[in-house]
Amino acid sequence: MHYHYLNDCSNIFKFHNVGQGLFYTGQIGSFNFVYDCGSRSKKAIRESVDQYRKKLLLLQRPVQKPLIDLIVISHFDNDHVSGLDRLLELTTVNLVVIPYISPVERILLSLFSYRPEKWYFDFIIDPIHFLYAKGVKKIILITSGDKQKEDRDMHNDKQPDKDNLIIELEDVPKWQLERIIEEENVQTRNKWQEYIRNKKLAVKTHHGKIILPSRNTHENILGIYFLC
Repeated sequence: MHYHYLNDCSNIFKFHNVGQGLFYTGQIGSFNFVYDCGSRSKKAIRESVDQYRKKLLLLQRPVQKPLIDLIVISHFDNDHVSGLDRLLELTTVNLVVIPYISPVERILLSLFSYRPEKWYFDFIIDPIHFLYAKGVKKIILITSGDKQKEDRDMHNDKQPDKDNLIIELEDVPKWQLERIIEEENVQTRNKWQEYIRNKKLAVKTHHGKIILPSRNTHENILGIYFLC
């Protein structure tokens, strides 16, 4: 287990020893946050989550379910979220920040995940519904940035001021969010179809067998996800 201390003794940051994966927690004063919560070892992540809950209980007693102010999930690979279900069962969470990942990308994750539990498929199918059903109070969904603006900044040699970097989050109207998501879905669909045409998409089972699903199988999957 690795700890990082700032000058203020109330600020503690910790990488939990979970093997392949990531479970990082932090305390800034009374503010508690988690960055990713997963591992390929079910035993390691379960024990680490239980230990973290005990620490929160000591800090916040008397409570039955301690409070986590913020959970940030960097991506949906199983070894970065495999402990999320247990963490949400044992705690109360104010805010979760997750990236927007298109339906096709999520189904690819489920195909390539290492021995996922049943709840992981519920999470992959509908992350928003899953998190709200677990009692999360608020969710921030991060979509891709303004690529054209980034390219312009790079062309003009504009570099961010790292000493005074402020990231502003703003609410996006529903119609604008739907347009952004549809644009990303179209891009992902085109990539998927390109992989099928060029026979670049394959699935490797846990026995090591390589499977090349038929074109019809892929297109059926596309139809299911984009009609949802």
